[in-house]
Amino acid sequence: MLWALALVPLCYCGPHITTPFQNYTRFTGSSAGYNIASEILTKSINVSVDPCDDFFAFACGNWIANHPIPKHKAIYHQFAMLSDRVQEQMRGKVKSIVSRILFIDLGKVPLYSFLW
Repeated sequence: MLWALALVPLCYCGPHITTPFQNYTRFTGSSAGYNIASEILTKSINVSVDPCDDFFAFACGNWIANHPIPKHKAIYHQFAMLSDRVQEQMRGKVKSIVSRILFIDLGKVPLYSFLW
């Protein structure tokens, strides 16, 4: 029985082997983009719906409720929202650079009215 006491220190001195899931924190992101994406996804989830009953309503319910489809569009998603935002920013930049007098001189009034 004394031989068992001699083996006890060997059990604690051996190499520590980790399972693949013990070190899961190194796979999680911490960048600003990761944090923004996780916030968007977290806000999209509707926890009042049971995912076993209606998974789509669970996963996307709050996003649909908070972002109604505009009347002039058939569909609306993150990329369409981003595209609208970029177009508005570009329109603002063009407005700040271009003057109405220049458009009238060039005879491009219809283009000017399209920008506004």
